[in-house]
Amino acid sequence: MAIDSDAEAKWLIDWISNRQPKSIIVTADSEFVESGLLDSFGVIELIAAAEARFGIRFTEDDFANPDFNSVRGFIEIARQHAARQ
Repeated sequence: MAIDSDAEAKWLIDWISNRQPKSIIVTADSEFVESGLLDSFGVIELIAAAEARFGIRFTEDDFANPDFNSVRGFIEIARQHAARQ
């Protein structure tokens, strides 16, 4: 499955935004863990939702990758997994 980075970044921004007060703005550069947008349970929910949506499985190496924490980096990692399938 090919991942459209812009469309999927919008999906991820919406997914995170729907769990925030309306005054919080999430962008493609938002870091969702370190900024407190998602707690550890929220990250687990996000991983499960993204794996189901993209038909991929993230690895432990992905979780250790600092890019995994940002919207843009998360989508890029997902895109790389999808391209290998």
